[in-house]
Amino acid sequence: MSSAASKEAFARYNEIATLLNQKGDRDGMKLLHTLINKCADYFRVVADQGKLKKRGDSASSRMQLGRDLAEVDELRTIVHNALISDVVIFNRYLFTKSIVKDQIPIGGIYTFDPETLRVRDRRAIGDWALCLVEALFEYHILDDDD
Repeated sequence: MSSAASKEAFARYNEIATLLNQKGDRDGMKLLHTLINKCADYFRVVADQGKLKKRGDSASSRMQLGRDLAEVDELRTIVHNALISDVVIFNRYLFTKSIVKDQIPIGGIYTFDPETLRVRDRRAIGDWALCLVEALFEYHILDDDD
């Protein structure tokens, strides 16, 4: 069962996707799809990093584990930066160019404190993305193949 934050993120996603679909806003739907894929990418890299950290290898492969962790940490930073950019881009589109801009709730797609998005709070934005992905998996909008 998903958390309250995941349910709220899903409700906002659903509200915005419905608005964009009803008005035929193809650009908005394309940007939303891109954002969802970025959230899923971030989820995958966080999960991969967690698996690596739990790996209990022998002393001889600890150096390789260190290299693997450094590599996945760098990838996580890259994906996280792209995620933050895509949330900002999507919200900017919603509030300035979308057909439904006057119907978008405060925070746009982002359901955490909007101030955390304004200041680019990496932890909050990452947590929000994980909440959304959790709900999208639960409601079978994303699956393991996405």
